[in-house]
Amino acid sequence: MAIIASNTIAQGDSREVGIARAMANGWEIFRATKSRPWVGGASVFVSLIWLRNDDLGDQAILEGVSVSKIDSNLTRPSRVVGEPYELKTFSGQYSQGCILVGAGFVLEAAEGEALIAADQRNRDVIRPFLINDDVNNDPQSLAGRWAIDFFDMSLEEAERYPGPLAIVARDVKPWRQELKSNGEYVRRKPLPQRWWQYGDKRKAMRDAIADHERVLVIGTPSKFGLPAIIPNGHVFNNTLFAFYTPDVAAMLALLTSTWHFNWWTVKGESTMKSDPRYTPSDGFDTFPQPDLTPRVRTAGEDLDAYRRHVQLSRTPQLGLTDLYNEVHNPANLDSDIQRLREIHVEIDEAVAEAYLAHPLAARFGWMPLVLNHGFHKTVHGLRWTVDPDVQIEMNDRLLELNHALYEDEVRRGLHNKRGSAKPRKAVAPKAPDDPGDLLW
Repeated sequence: MAIIASNTIAQGDSREVGIARAMANGWEIFRATKSRPWVGGASVFVSLIWLRNDDLGDQAILEGVSVSKIDSNLTRPSRVVGEPYELKTFSGQYSQGCILVGAGFVLEAAEGEALIAADQRNRDVIRPFLINDDVNNDPQSLAGRWAIDFFDMSLEEAERYPGPLAIVARDVKPWRQELKSNGEYVRRKPLPQRWWQYGDKRKAMRDAIADHERVLVIGTPSKFGLPAIIPNGHVFNNTLFAFYTPDVAAMLALLTSTWHFNWWTVKGESTMKSDPRYTPSDGFDTFPQPDLTPRVRTAGEDLDAYRRHVQLSRTPQLGLTDLYNEVHNPANLDSDIQRLREIHVEIDEAVAEAYLAHPLAARFGWMPLVLNHGFHKTVHGLRWTVDPDVQIEMNDRLLELNHALYEDEVRRGLHNKRGSAKPRKAVAPKAPDDPGDLLW
C-alpha cells in the first residue's frame, strides 16, 4: 500500500490515528520520504509512505538510505519506546504572546512615533509591537510597528490618553460591538464590553516577567526554530512565545542546543509547510531539563553577544534566518561563521555534560557521547549539527529521563490521585478564521 499525504500525517493526532494504528495492526513501513514539496502548483509539503503486511523482512529505505526499520513518525526507531509525558516540574513556564482581537490596536512606525511626540504620556500605552518576523529577520530583532496597549485599565483610566483611545474607538470599537439581527453582540463576552482592551492581554506573562530586563522568546513557525534574547517592554504578538525564566542566557543555550531542537522537532513535531512550528506544550513541557550549569550559562552569553556582533558587522546586516543560512552553508568558511559554529559545539557539549551530571545518569548507564558535529543531511535539509545517529541516542536518553521524572512526580502526587496521565500529543494551534477567534 502506498500513501501520499500532507506531511502532518506523521505528526500529533494524525500520526496516532493513522500510521501508528496501522503499524499496531501489523503493517510495516518499508519505504518513506518524510517531507518534500508537492510537484504540482500547490504550496504543499507531502509525505510519501509505502506499507506492507507481509513477513519479507527486507531492509527499509528512509530518505533514500537503508535502515533497519522506520517508525510511525517516519524516523529511525529508538531503543526507548513510549510517548513523553508532561512534567509538572518544568511545564507552564512560558506564555504565548498577546491576542489583540482587533487590527486597530497596531500602529505603523510613523503613527506611533507621532503620538508619542505629541504627548510623552502616551509612552505609557504605546509599546513596540514585536512579531515572529521581526525576531527572525530584523538584524537587531527590532519591532517594526507599535501597539496601543491599555492592558487592564478601566475606561476611565484609558480616557487619560485621548489620542490613542480615539484610534481604538474608531478602528476597534465598531467591529467589537457589531450586532446580530436579534440585537445580541456578534463577538463573545467581554470583547464588546471591554473594547479598549486586548482579547487576551496575558496578565500572567506580564506579571512573571515584570522585573526582567531581558526576555527569552521563540517565534513560530520559523526555518531554524531559534530562541532569542529581547529587551523587555514590548507587546509580544501571538506568533511568539515568551519564557518566564530570569536566567535568560542559560536558557538560551539550553533551548538552542541540539538536545532541545531534536526533541521538539521529533517528539513534539508540528510544521507549517516545511518550517518547524514550536508547540511548547509538547516540546517544552515534556522536555526534561538538566541543571543549568555555569558552563551552560557562559555559552549562552557567548552566543548572544557574538551572534549580535556578526549580525550587525556584516554588509548587508543579517537577521537570524539569513545568518543561519550561512551557518548551515558548507561553502561558507568565513572566520566569523566558523566561530559561531564553534559556539554551537560548545553549547551542545556543555548541555551534554550537564545531563551526564544528572542524578539519574548513573542509573541509566549513560556514558559520554561523541557528538561528531559537521554538515549532516537531516529532514530539515543540510545542517551543521550533531551526527543524526547520535541525535537518536540523545532523544532516547531524554525519553528515559522523561519517564523516570514523570514516575517520580506521580509518586509525589503532582498529577492526580491515581497517578495516571496521558502522554502529550503534538497538536498545533489552529489559526483564527477571523480576528475575533482565539488561537486556543
